[in-house]
Amino acid sequence: MNRMKTGKILNVFLIVFLCAITIPVNAQKDDWKELCEKNQQLEKEIKSLIADTTSLHLTIEKFDAEQMRLNYQIDSIAAIYNALKGDVDNKKVAGIQQKVDSLNAVVKQLQDRKKELESINRQKETTLSDLKRNISGMGAFSAIKDEQMFSHYQELLLKPYSAITSDNLKEIESKLNSFSKLPNYTEFKAHLKACKKNKELYDAAEGLLKEKFNADIIDKTRDKLYELLDIKKSDFRKGIIKLSDAQYSEIDTLDIKLSRYGDGIALLQGIVRTVNASKIREQNQGDKTSCIDAMRSIVVSEVEEDIEKRHRYFDMIPSLNTLYRKYWNDLLVDPFTYPTETETQIMQLNNE
Repeated sequence: MNRMKTGKILNVFLIVFLCAITIPVNAQKDDWKELCEKNQQLEKEIKSLIADTTSLHLTIEKFDAEQMRLNYQIDSIAAIYNALKGDVDNKKVAGIQQKVDSLNAVVKQLQDRKKELESINRQKETTLSDLKRNISGMGAFSAIKDEQMFSHYQELLLKPYSAITSDNLKEIESKLNSFSKLPNYTEFKAHLKACKKNKELYDAAEGLLKEKFNADIIDKTRDKLYELLDIKKSDFRKGIIKLSDAQYSEIDTLDIKLSRYGDGIALLQGIVRTVNASKIREQNQGDKTSCIDAMRSIVVSEVEEDIEKRHRYFDMIPSLNTLYRKYWNDLLVDPFTYPTETETQIMQLNNE
């Protein structure tokens, strides 16, 4: 590891760390964001430093394995050498002496290699010690990173519930322990719990707009939504959390949509009744184009008041919008045959 690079990292880290610990608790959000941005490059360099350390550990492990292999070879050669030296009665002393000299040369090479590896090992151990000292400040860096993440999650919990996913909440919950020593942790934990509960309620209420009308369930759901809208102040000890402005607006709009469901059914059924009572089919028997044009003035009327009504109900309630579009599509295909399956479904709806 290049010492100049390591020193540079440590200097930058020291500056950032000192800045972090001297920031007042009530520092402005912009100042904190600026510090977070300055940490980005530092984080990349420290990750690289850790990667180098990991690589060094692997190299040392490989050296240990090679050292064991060398020791085994040395012991084996020594045993062969000693056996040959004791064989003085062998008539081929000259040949044996040559082998012994050759083995001695191998032993010398292995011993030299061992000394070389031991020297490399000492150098790497020194480098490893330096690296360990250099990254000893990672705990402080992790604390800074935790505060960054904590701030991000605090902002996330204030977003509209439609912008918060269940995966977001699971991610936050999985990292709660990392924030246990940070200020406002208790409040944050209560906020997360309330957000999970409110998100479930929001999703369930949204789902009602896609299902068959059920007045009892809608009324009970609207009561729960109103309880959220009625919270004027947070009480973290009791788990009572006031909605953010964005969440309040979204919940209020959802409550309004649910309140319109019954009247939306009445409007849709009214369109069907008007078409059937208009005698358009009898007046345009056999002329499909004229029949559809006449029906168009009722079903997809361009009168401003009618457009506003369709927006008020059908555009706000997915289940009614689906039936409305299917009904009009049925008429476009065959305006003379009725009641269609879609029309029957519409007239069977109960808005009470």
